[in-house]
Amino acid sequence: MRLGGAVAVAMVLGCYQSVVVGELDPTPPRDAGPPEAEMRAPLPDAMAPPVDLGAPEADLGPPEPDLGPPSSGFPVEISTGVFHSCLLFETGRVACWGDDLGPTAMVLPRRGTALFDGSCVNLEGGGYACGSTRGIAEVLRRVDDERVPDSRTLTAVSIRPTGSDCRAFANGTAECGGPGVRGDVVDVASGFSHFCLLNEAGEVRCFGNNEASQCGQPPSPLVEVPTLVRGLPPVQDIAAGGEHTCALASGRVYCWGRGAEGQLGDGRADHGRECVTLDRTIDCTENPVEVFGVGDAVEVAGTAVTTCVRRASGEIACFGSDDFGSLGSDEPTTEICDGIGCTLAPQTVSGIDDAISLRGGDAHFCAVSRARVRCWGLGRQRQLFNGTIAELARAAGL
Repeated sequence: MRLGGAVAVAMVLGCYQSVVVGELDPTPPRDAGPPEAEMRAPLPDAMAPPVDLGAPEADLGPPEPDLGPPSSGFPVEISTGVFHSCLLFETGRVACWGDDLGPTAMVLPRRGTALFDGSCVNLEGGGYACGSTRGIAEVLRRVDDERVPDSRTLTAVSIRPTGSDCRAFANGTAECGGPGVRGDVVDVASGFSHFCLLNEAGEVRCFGNNEASQCGQPPSPLVEVPTLVRGLPPVQDIAAGGEHTCALASGRVYCWGRGAEGQLGDGRADHGRECVTLDRTIDCTENPVEVFGVGDAVEVAGTAVTTCVRRASGEIACFGSDDFGSLGSDEPTTEICDGIGCTLAPQTVSGIDDAISLRGGDAHFCAVSRARVRCWGLGRQRQLFNGTIAELARAAGL
């Protein structure tokens, strides 16, 4: 076969290399020195020169699931009742769960704009509604034995296991299980049988049962009128447990009242004061004590004998009794209080580092991030939900 001035193309390692092949002739060539070019066969793969492809990419593992917002939008805030929990979405829809029911959409007459404990919701255009996991939103109130729309706007709601609650309104008034309180109230907190009010100046005043000094006064059966709690800097947020109260001030948290289970968070269960409540002698203090090691708190919440704080980092730390798993931590408790594991100083809740909202019910807590809901503590009435926002929205039919 004769190849006259042919050009062959060989591919080496994915690159094309032109190779000039001399003209073949049957007569022996004269000695004309080396050919103009040598024909080189492609190197076998095993002999191919190495190609520098750079450093290998890091193993990033499987791709993360898409946790984008469901049709209901991202979550805004979470709230709790005694045995239920609710979540407000960007679209103004509300999902609740607990009271022996799974996730259910709350029926609202208009879009919700803010969510409060006891499943109360401010409504777009004014007014508010309070409902439950039963899907019924109460939008009327009784005035002179008639049901009329309530056009007021809420600023805070706190509930307690006895069924009564405390509500603060945008006009500065508050209703706490009885006659209204007038003033400049901006936040409220309810314990088993005491109430606390926060005003615009950052002052805290409490009233009700004070057997464990939960009103910030020396032990007594009753504090009849809202009375100033002394020893606090200007406060931005308040919360109450069964017989203790806590206040947040510029990142620091201060607690007073019953301290026998570590719920005051200052590393002690003996504060030098004995209180008698329910025919038992317990540790207590009327003087606010600072929670140990917390300087970046942005929210505080309480249950019967446990307190939790949300930190600026999105982490949550709890202290007090671990009854029903109320501390939410995989770490063992450090103390025994009244026969139950407890911790006297904050302990980080497992699996949460991006919370945007935190609330506490009677014996359970719930926190929400942009992607997930996490609840811990007592769950006998299905008040605990743990899953993605999309899963909750689908389960509630939103």
